Amino acid sequence: MNLNLTDVTVEENERQYIKYTGEALLKVVKVTVGKTQTQNDQIKVHFQDKQGLFIIESFTVVPQSLWAIKILVKALGLPEVINTDNFIGRYVNATIKEKKTQNGIIYVIDKYSESKLNKPLNIQPVQQQEANNDYVHNVNIDNDEIPF
Repeated sequence: MNLNLTDVTVEENERQYIKYTGEALLKVVKVTVGKTQTQNDQIKVHFQDKQGLFIIESFTVVPQSLWAIKILVKALGLPEVINTDNFIGRYVNATIKEKKTQNGIIYVIDKYSESKLNKPLNIQPVQQQEANNDYVHNVNIDNDEIPF
């Protein structure tokens, strides 16, 4: 098997993950799109808090779970039809809770609410038939207004 790793990026430092409960201001730093084990579309949203700790939320894109994605999109201050690339750099206020699993305790986002740090985007909402196209946008944010 030959592997071409030329365009593969690697994070230099190992990620540290959120291990606390309560309120947190989170910034979307990465969005990945893939498939679940059952071949449904999946969106993974990577959030980072002020201390540089991460939490990842996965959303399966099926009709019965679109409500969860809509709650996140509303908290990000985005239109209902949007390219997921526009999530990056947006903020949410989140409530983090513990969840007990067979493998121990994990930390998950229980609630999202809109952050005042989000600036309006200078883009037009994506039309239904164009929802998968890539869009370029300009956002002017003063670095003094961003806490991290």
